[in-house]
Amino acid sequence: MRDDDSLEVSLAFKAYRRPFAVPVRTSRGLWTVREGIIVRLEDGEGNAGFGEVAPIEAFGTEGFAGALAWCAGMRGRRRVDELRAAARGRMCCAAAVAMALRMLRRVRAAATESAGAGRSLPVAVLIPRGEAAVDAMRRAADAGFRVFKLKIGIGAFAADAAAVARLAERLPEGGRLRLDANGGLDVPSAMRWLEFASEWPVEFVEQPLPADAERDLCRLAEDHATAVALDEAVLGADDIKRWRDRGWPGVFVVKPALAGEAEALLEEIRPDPDAFVFSSALETDVGMAAGVRLAFEAGVERALGYGVAGFFGEDGLGGGLRAPVVSGETVSAIDPARVWDSL
Repeated sequence: MRDDDSLEVSLAFKAYRRPFAVPVRTSRGLWTVREGIIVRLEDGEGNAGFGEVAPIEAFGTEGFAGALAWCAGMRGRRRVDELRAAARGRMCCAAAVAMALRMLRRVRAAATESAGAGRSLPVAVLIPRGEAAVDAMRRAADAGFRVFKLKIGIGAFAADAAAVARLAERLPEGGRLRLDANGGLDVPSAMRWLEFASEWPVEFVEQPLPADAERDLCRLAEDHATAVALDEAVLGADDIKRWRDRGWPGVFVVKPALAGEAEALLEEIRPDPDAFVFSSALETDVGMAAGVRLAFEAGVERALGYGVAGFFGEDGLGGGLRAPVVSGETVSAIDPARVWDSL
């Protein structure tokens, strides 16, 4: 039994619907609107913690409508252990409850130490496709970014590869690329991309094949010098365990907002934090701050995939980091109550 299982809290929630400033194009198509839910847990003394439900059904999470119905069913006063049990199997709802409880625990303890106090982590920035890519990377490099992510597998290989080469030739000193296929390649095209990437400073190729192509993904990771990263194929702790049992030799990209219980996730990451990247699910400041806090706790060193500022209009919900480095103090200064009040 956990220390706070018997604590009674009151659950409230607010849903949001945010149009992207520019629709996000991946190998799965065009994404135009982000929907999610901010959850607020309050104890009997008026202390509150906030979490975020940010589902992405294409990753295998629950859908927005189901998550909204779950929140409506849990509204009102509940014991913490009841909330945890009810969220089991709903990865995003469980993640939101965990976020809110971790924040509530800090508030109740009057904790003053910032997450990752005295530490900082680099941030990777997502570069748009097309003609704007070179100028966008140049501006990001001038701002201090050194890790740049680009979507691939959307157009023809020759055009995409030429675009990657243009960026690679203009990387700042120490710069690296991350190439994300969102599971949109087949085995021959994935092999072609991995061979091409080996000629350039590419940190990894992310999710080259669909999530269920486990055997082929393992073969790609074993047979090529370029590292392969899993994203859609990994949600939470159970997925990490399963891939480790298969002997996965590559990188894990984890989106904490989709990953269920935070403690279970941390338990899997801490033995080998170098194998992990923490990344955005295009959530608000609530989920983003909680995710970066977990990254500091987990001891990861790779650049965080939260360089997605500017994807939405100025709606007060935030969600992306604009600087090339984030500190523990910066994260602690983010106030989830501001997001709640703006909805």
